Amino acid sequence: MILGGMPDMAPARSIRPVSGLGDDELSTAVSTIDLNPLLSIWIEEEANIRQSDFHVFLRNHPDLRALGLCLNSIRASSLRIPDASAITSIVSLSAPALYIPHLIPIAPLLTSISIDFHPIRGSLWIAVSISEYRRALDSVGSLAGTHAMSLILSFPSDASNFPWLRIRDDDASTSEARLHRVTHLLVRGNLDGPAGFSAKTLRALPRWIRLFPALKTVIVDQGTRVNAIPALERDELLKAIADACQGGKDAPV
Repeated sequence: MILGGMPDMAPARSIRPVSGLGDDELSTAVSTIDLNPLLSIWIEEEANIRQSDFHVFLRNHPDLRALGLCLNSIRASSLRIPDASAITSIVSLSAPALYIPHLIPIAPLLTSISIDFHPIRGSLWIAVSISEYRRALDSVGSLAGTHAMSLILSFPSDASNFPWLRIRDDDASTSEARLHRVTHLLVRGNLDGPAGFSAKTLRALPRWIRLFPALKTVIVDQGTRVNAIPALERDELLKAIADACQGGKDAPV
């Protein structure tokens, strides 16, 4: 295990695998270390920590406010819905979609959530799990309270099945419609594909954005594909996205 500083959050640490140290040894070590006072932690890829040891770590660091998890940082086979004894004071969370239903119940004070969607392994096409997407958003929608929240959704930018490409006319109740506290949304590509969304992907966004009941601000990060759509159409699309924000018709995009 190596603990390294994170310059944008202080005091902050990161936990990552070390060559020669087995997964179980690292997991046990995480449950015993004391980094107090600790406000922020980032657990890097392939740490493969058991959820039970991770919960012990959280209980041992009650001041933690920001948590970041990479893919395979928590052992998937160990994931369970946690009980109330694991409740934290975390307000900012960044994690892969798979982990979100297992983290939301222990973080009732969240105001900022970043969800990373990764391609389905073994698929002939680059595709994300729509069921995983739905479970993640349903978990966010289950959070009690009335204060506003910001949501970041990161996708492989050349995925073949973005959720906004799959909206049916008979969709009476969607996961997005339950996000009454989400007022700010950022949609962006992640590292699992080229840097930027295609024109087809961008053109489909307004109808999806309209499903969110309280949005005031939407940011769509086009990455390097800034010329995916002609300038005139781009201006029309930006207006359509702004008009789709149900929480404020003059919302900036």
